[in-house]
Amino acid sequence: MQADQCSGSSIAFRTPATLDFALLADIRRDRRMQSMLMAIPDRTDDAAIAEWIDRRIQEPHGLFRVIVAGERQEAVGFLQISQVHLRNRYGYGALAVSDGCTLPGVALLAMRELIRFARFELGLTKLLAEIRADNDLAIRMNVLLGYQIIGTLRKHFVDHDGARHDVVLLEKIF
Repeated sequence: MQADQCSGSSIAFRTPATLDFALLADIRRDRRMQSMLMAIPDRTDDAAIAEWIDRRIQEPHGLFRVIVAGERQEAVGFLQISQVHLRNRYGYGALAVSDGCTLPGVALLAMRELIRFARFELGLTKLLAEIRADNDLAIRMNVLLGYQIIGTLRKHFVDHDGARHDVVLLEKIF
């Protein structure tokens, strides 16, 4: 994605469409981004990416939205709520924004929307997040939005290169 595709001042959220495939594929194929998201896909060919998008859309009781920005409302990332536990009313929230997006604050706005979706559309009472301990920006953003750090999972995530990373566990109770 070119930086000017995310230079407008507005963002919105929508169900993924065919035109979003290229951006979602770029994010899914970005080893660094996937490592920060603590996801190591086995395959990243077009068929595997289409299957991943379909799994995210079809996840029972979850949510998957594309973040769109700028005048042309082009995809710049995604947000998701997964692993929803209906009885206990919690789920795991995450988001990814393309490195090509230069719109200031898009991740913060997307996180606020993720929280709104969780609380008012899915009826959750708690959101959880697992974030690599070296992802300071994401941890700070979650804390700014009311998440509490509840612990650290030591050497919990193994990246592409076999390095083990601590993971910070956070929760936001509504």
